[in-house]
Amino acid sequence: MNKILSVSQLNNYIKTVFEDELLLHDITVQGEVFEIKFSGANTFVTIKDGECVLSCVKFGSKLEFSVGDMIALTGTVKFYAKTGKISFAVAFAFKCGKGNIASDLEKLKLSLKADGVFDKTLHLPVFIQKVALITSSDGAVLHDFMSVLSRSRCRYIDVDVYDVRVQGDNANKMISNAVLKASAKDYDVIVVARGGGSEDDLKAFNTEDVARAVGACNIPLISAVGHEVNYTLCDFAASIRAGTPSIAAELISDNNAAAVTKIENTLKKLFEIYRSGYDKSCSDIVISSQRLASAQAAAITTVKVKLNRFLWNISDMESELINKKRNEISKFCVAQNVAVSDNINAAFVKLSEASARLDKSSPLKILSGGYAKVLVDGKSVACIGDIKEGDLLKVLLSDGCAMAKVTSKEKYEYRREP
Repeated sequence: MNKILSVSQLNNYIKTVFEDELLLHDITVQGEVFEIKFSGANTFVTIKDGECVLSCVKFGSKLEFSVGDMIALTGTVKFYAKTGKISFAVAFAFKCGKGNIASDLEKLKLSLKADGVFDKTLHLPVFIQKVALITSSDGAVLHDFMSVLSRSRCRYIDVDVYDVRVQGDNANKMISNAVLKASAKDYDVIVVARGGGSEDDLKAFNTEDVARAVGACNIPLISAVGHEVNYTLCDFAASIRAGTPSIAAELISDNNAAAVTKIENTLKKLFEIYRSGYDKSCSDIVISSQRLASAQAAAITTVKVKLNRFLWNISDMESELINKKRNEISKFCVAQNVAVSDNINAAFVKLSEASARLDKSSPLKILSGGYAKVLVDGKSVACIGDIKEGDLLKVLLSDGCAMAKVTSKEKYEYRREP
């Protein structure tokens, strides 16, 4: 029966083997920088050669390399018994040039640029209602994206999810096919999204077929791949680049918020214009009425003065002549009163017609047509997201107001593309 070892015994034995093997000490290894990160004063770098990778660490200093650099590292292979992992402890390092992965990616980027793949730039529409989201339904991207829209009161936006692989075999084919399929429909915006990861995790978005599909899209497309520090060919080919999926959702919600604000400002200006015109018309009517009344009084006074003068002039005439003149005067007065009354009646008819036209354009007339203005806590309600169950609503009508309590409301949900 074989001797049974504990994990500590086996790992310590392996560590001794590594320490005793001279070939693993003071050796130089060459590879392409695949990933590099820093922790304090230490540098952790992964180099790659074909399908093989090696984890390396340089303690006490930061190596000034970038992903894609071809470098040579001199040091010792270490086995850490506590974690059971192998690492290459770097003593010296120097750059040898650019690696094949970075070189090939740069050549592809230049080729795509020469073909105009990066030239198309489409702006977001004024108001977004329908979005195609191309991502993996298993990751956190979908939840984060929808959460941002919900917090921004954009639950009314229809989001169709195209479930694709975002890394691994055939991921690039699934992504490019989804872009082509979505671009053939009537979406306002297409979003290609994936969470953060290593350069290898994001390589599907650095492929030619994905870049060309994104560049050929005739619908504004937002690339939201990785973190803000990650750049892919998909980003360069897209209409807009968002650092993360959450930022993409914020771009959409901010776009719609700007449109709503613009509409509200326009309606406010129109209301002010109508209100100003209405007030001016009312003032003109009052002034016209005053002028008509003054004119009527002046006309009557003039007639009375003329009548008195006439009576004074005929005071010495014979009774018969006086009676005759009195009859003429009486007829004259009746005719004058009829004429003045006709003028006044005609003026009031015109005033009534003008008042009726103004009443049709009055804001209160709109409310009397069956519409209502709803307030919660003194603020206008614009959408279902502005209220919650239990809220007390104030409903303004044309001739008064009413109070209502929200017992339930309907929420909109996104639908998944089959």
